[in-house]
Amino acid sequence: SYAANALLKNLEEPPGDTVILLVSHDISRLPITIRSRCQRLQVHAPDPEAVVRWLMAQSGQGREQVELALQASGAGPREALALLEAGDLERYTTLQRQLGQLIAKPAQAGPMAAEWADAEPQQLWRWLSLNSALLLRRLLAGAQPSWVRTERELPPSKLAALQQKADRNRSRLGSGLRKDLLLQEWLLEWARLPSSEPIR
Repeated sequence: SYAANALLKNLEEPPGDTVILLVSHDISRLPITIRSRCQRLQVHAPDPEAVVRWLMAQSGQGREQVELALQASGAGPREALALLEAGDLERYTTLQRQLGQLIAKPAQAGPMAAEWADAEPQQLWRWLSLNSALLLRRLLAGAQPSWVRTERELPPSKLAALQQKADRNRSRLGSGLRKDLLLQEWLLEWARLPSSEPIR
């Protein structure tokens, strides 16, 4: 493609005193002509315990708050620190608690959608996706989080579909679709998790 050829030309003849950083999550998808001209540096995730200690030192918060911030940030240390500094963890735990209650009280989907209508949409959809993934991991491990109150079975396949839908909705922000309707539809499907109805 034109873009790949332009990048290749820059790699072959870079301007003086230039360092080009090419970041890829899947290097196998890069053309071999580009890969052959790059030095590969693998960046590993930091040790989880070191991240917790760093966040505790930076924020002055205790372990429980720091671990919750890491959960709410998808394990991103800088995002977790920003959440701790902004005091946004209470909103995250409120959302998590309401999601747990919604499974037992589906009629709350409408009021909950109205309550969260003014939330920052990127953050909200990220939190919905993260909580879907968190619940899915716990269920697959044979446990149920304390914030979920139901005796009924929650199908892992539906949780996975809801996580994907939350990610899709997040990517569709700015497309002109009504955010309030997307949220209400998603919450209604979350409320129906124990039912046999498929996720649309």
